[in-house]
Amino acid sequence: TEDTHRELLECLADIVANRPTGPMASLLRHTLQSSSIDEHLHRLSVDAVQPAVRATAWQSLIKETAEWPVGWRWRWIDKSMGLRRRETAFETRAISTRIDPESAIKRGLTDRSGVVRSTAMSGLIERQSAIPDARAIAQKMLQDRSPTVRERAEFVINRAE
Repeated sequence: TEDTHRELLECLADIVANRPTGPMASLLRHTLQSSSIDEHLHRLSVDAVQPAVRATAWQSLIKETAEWPVGWRWRWIDKSMGLRRRETAFETRAISTRIDPESAIKRGLTDRSGVVRSTAMSGLIERQSAIPDARAIAQKMLQDRSPTVRERAEFVINRAE
């Protein structure tokens, strides 16, 4: 029933948020198939123990879509030479939880983990045209201790010029 499904997802969200080891981000990614997990995304983005879980939750909130792996597909690198690469194929859906992407990016950039801040910067790159002060946000991140975050910040600044 629907109530049982909700209770199960609530327990699963608690496990994903509090378990310090294991593939919790992968579990969350697969759980995103159900829209019932959407109501837990904000809590997971802030409170989850594992940075990869927080990054996955922020990514969903910033993009306003949930995506999960559904298998593999081939991507051509050079068709004339027969060179191709296997990559993960994803299915997507719009999430039901609404949070302003700009405020989600700003919150993600204050996380203690470089992985989460990097995810937030990727969101800033994707939504740069819709965020009026994207350049100012990126300017602040030029001093970040994570090289990946600094590179993404430079990209936003150079793109704005």
